[in-house]
Amino acid sequence: PINFDPGRIVGLGATLSPLNGCVLDDGRVVSCRVPRDWIVRFQMLEYSSAFVANRVGWSELNAVPVLSGGGSCWRRDAIEELGGFSRETTHEDLEMTIRLHEHFHRESRPYRIVYLPDNVLRTEVPHTWRGLYRQRKRWQRTLFETVWRHRGMIFNPRYGTAGMLLMPYLLLYEALGPFVELAAYALTIVLLLLGV
Repeated sequence: PINFDPGRIVGLGATLSPLNGCVLDDGRVVSCRVPRDWIVRFQMLEYSSAFVANRVGWSELNAVPVLSGGGSCWRRDAIEELGGFSRETTHEDLEMTIRLHEHFHRESRPYRIVYLPDNVLRTEVPHTWRGLYRQRKRWQRTLFETVWRHRGMIFNPRYGTAGMLLMPYLLLYEALGPFVELAAYALTIVLLLLGV
């Protein structure tokens, strides 16, 4: 149940769940099995973590990082107020979510961007390493574009939770995290080779 003023909601997002391994009949899911491809299994686990645990928490803080493309619904007047979706970023969903946070905080207007975990939409995830690489490369590029474009929000109390928690999280964990993780793997190998 939504326990706040629905008139303040500017965006709603739904859970995306991998369609891989499901059988459809006239557009309806009639059965699902765990796919054989480990790359798809990995993404199923990842989607559960990202969409269920992560975004539910951010929604409670009114700091949802992204309402994913086909799994989102936006108030038309809010989008029009911002001049529509940006053509300057690779994907519009992340940038629009952050731009709405920025706009409503700057205007000191109450708003909500809400994630609804009980509404599930199905999406097909990449089933090859090449497809996964290309998808994640696009996602990372969009993340860097968006964080750079809205860098003035980072650690800026004017933007509330979105500025003090969400934007630093996007920069440090989502954008720079993969590089830190790769450096940690490399350091581990070097230390093992050195006997440390």
